[in-house]
Amino acid sequence: MSRRVTGAMHGKGVSAARRPLRARRGPGPGLCTRRDPCCEATIDTTGLKVRQRRILAVVFAINTVTFLLVTASAFLSGSSSLLSGALDNLGDALTYALSFAVVGGSASAKARVALVKGSLILLATVAVAGQIAFTLPWLFLRSTIRVLGSALRQIREGTA
Repeated sequence: MSRRVTGAMHGKGVSAARRPLRARRGPGPGLCTRRDPCCEATIDTTGLKVRQRRILAVVFAINTVTFLLVTASAFLSGSSSLLSGALDNLGDALTYALSFAVVGGSASAKARVALVKGSLILLATVAVAGQIAFTLPWLFLRSTIRVLGSALRQIREGTA
């Protein structure tokens, strides 16, 4: 939450961790002098990194467990939809693991992770499309055999 800096808060008795975000970066061009403590303050992001890592670890665990459960359900039921959901959860879990690895990393490391994340989405799409392409002809063939079998039965019985 960003608030405007007032004269009373502008470096007077407010710890750097409790100052509004705007005060930590300075009030703006031309308003901050070299004698103002807010202009020289640095932000300690260690606590933020620890909190981000903890949240990413929890979300990773949730997505991993969900992936395992939905994958088992997809194979037991033969559902492409569930398989798609499971692969989505796997992609999310891998994304959180990669994000966990680059918390506090360089911009180039974060860019490489973003490229990997996009590749995971593409891989999941190709996997589901392949599973559908493999299943669809068999479904069509099975339906055709049923219809032809029913038609032959009716012809034999003389009801056609």
